[in-house]
Amino acid sequence: MQRRRFMLALAAGGTLMTISACDRMPVSALEPWQGPSKQVSDSRLRALSWALLAPSPHNMQPWIADVRIPGEVSLLPDAQRMLPATDPFGRQILIGFGAFLELLRMAAAQAGDAVAIEPFPDGVPGDGPLDSRRRVARIRWIGEPARQDPLFGQVQQRRTNRGRYTTTVPTADALARVSAAVQTAGIRTSFAISQEQIGLLTSIATEACRAEFATPAVARENANLIRIGAEEIEREPSGLVIHGPMIWWARRLGLLERDMLADTDAPSMRRVVEQAVASMTATRVWAWQTSADNSRLSQLAAGRAYLRLCLAATAEGLSEQPCSQALQEYAEMAPYFRRIHEITATPAPQRLQMLARLGYGVAPGPAPRRALDRVVRI
Repeated sequence: MQRRRFMLALAAGGTLMTISACDRMPVSALEPWQGPSKQVSDSRLRALSWALLAPSPHNMQPWIADVRIPGEVSLLPDAQRMLPATDPFGRQILIGFGAFLELLRMAAAQAGDAVAIEPFPDGVPGDGPLDSRRRVARIRWIGEPARQDPLFGQVQQRRTNRGRYTTTVPTADALARVSAAVQTAGIRTSFAISQEQIGLLTSIATEACRAEFATPAVARENANLIRIGAEEIEREPSGLVIHGPMIWWARRLGLLERDMLADTDAPSMRRVVEQAVASMTATRVWAWQTSADNSRLSQLAAGRAYLRLCLAATAEGLSEQPCSQALQEYAEMAPYFRRIHEITATPAPQRLQMLARLGYGVAPGPAPRRALDRVVRI
């Protein structure tokens, strides 16, 4: 009945003639994808402008960049952008920081500048939640030339594609080029190309996806990170976003409230889960990244390798989506965590850090990003 009233309301008064103009992605949320402003002359700020485009868990963009010391950037975690239910130990957050650091390094090199990156200058964090007072890295511009990285040319085209991929299978040559470009010290990147292994990984990835949606604390955390409609996205251009004419009208007719997004039993959320599962089922190649241990340094290295995987896949015309639910560390995920390490022959102390699906698909638009002045401390 609610759906019927919804569609009748859409049709009333010629609404369908103007609905396409409703609730578009705010221009301001996409401006960072244009790169640094011409008015920005500080080489650190220009590099940071590019680093903002790095992928991060749930698109939380959990970084603060302190540039008050000349020639340096101190990178700290933002305590308001952690994921205590989904990522209780901050492992995924640090992977995001690794991606940020690699993109910052590449951006500096593109301008001809070498940087020295000192991880955890205040001491390596322990296994608990990250301390927002302790720096993740100190980056110094050292006045030496640097070689440009060919992957940098893909930064503005990189997307996370959560849709269904076509039946075309990436060639062995394409995967070999991706593998060569991804190489990062301490991280091994592997691909599942046999139907048997693809089937095993697809099965566990889909089961873990359902388990994530069915875990109340995680579902509530995810719901709180969703920006509903253009107004919310403009106020806070981070997190997960839903917008468009149907969303605009659903909000106004009372058919979409935030609590509904956290209701794991709601029919609408079950449809969301099945859509995610359907996309995973259409996976043509799985990629995973492994470290020798689960140290904080390995987590940063995994982020650097993951960024390179994203950019190398983009260079080959491939779509990519991280599907790392089975690697998360909360109790409900433990059986999937064990199984995926067994399937990929990853015995302790080795650790799977990332799992992603690859294939060919229609690229979506870019995800929103916070502006530089919301990240930098001057």
